[in-house]
Amino acid sequence: MSDNCCQEYPKIKHCLSDSQEKKLIQELIDKLNYPEIPIEEIVYGQKFLAVRADTQVGLASTLGAKPTEQDLATIKTLPGMSLCQASEFLFAQSPFMVSIGLASLNAGTEIIETETGIGAAELIVEKGAGQDVVIVGDFPFINELRSVVGQLHVLELKDIAHGLPTEQWEMVLQNCHVAAITSTALLTRYMAYFLHQTENAYTILLGPSTPMSKAFYPWGVSALAGSKVKNIREVFEGIKQDMGFRQLKRLGIDFVLSRREN
Repeated sequence: MSDNCCQEYPKIKHCLSDSQEKKLIQELIDKLNYPEIPIEEIVYGQKFLAVRADTQVGLASTLGAKPTEQDLATIKTLPGMSLCQASEFLFAQSPFMVSIGLASLNAGTEIIETETGIGAAELIVEKGAGQDVVIVGDFPFINELRSVVGQLHVLELKDIAHGLPTEQWEMVLQNCHVAAITSTALLTRYMAYFLHQTENAYTILLGPSTPMSKAFYPWGVSALAGSKVKNIREVFEGIKQDMGFRQLKRLGIDFVLSRREN
């Protein structure tokens, strides 16, 4: 990701230059369950991409990034590369290759000790009823939560009606009871920042890009609400057709949930 991304977060320190963000990414890579499995297939569209290594599949959002000519040349070299090597693209400068790195990390992370069929929204309701809740990211279930939680703050850079001004972010993050953080913060390289600010909250990482890795737990994460691809061929075709997550889920993706207390 270009260093220019700090211009998008004027009130927040740029994080890849921060040692803690690098440390978090490296710990995720070091904790891969299947580091040496070679990549066999990569598919991508405008919204999502996926990496397959044997039966292991990892999803990641593209956040709208498009591959450059150099990226396309690199993608051709990926088949045969180990998931550990490909996960190192999380340190890349190209936004699209960072997504490749996250998908590779997800493919190399075993999904264990999970509850299936339970989504992030249900967990937020369970933990956030009557509480002060922060959601980092603009999710479709936000309006449904407003009648359940005590107070809801939405942190999102895009211009949305219910978004909180960036100058108020640190205050609400440090004082919330429940924090639900989009895992695309790994792509924008602000995950360590958000986890540091929410160390006193019940913290949930959510979204289809979520690595189901126990390496997050020492960083204060309480639960991981991610996804698992069941029907590989159908979902891959949907990705190539630029489908959104709800459409892809209907093609064959399950919600999966892992809690630290388990």
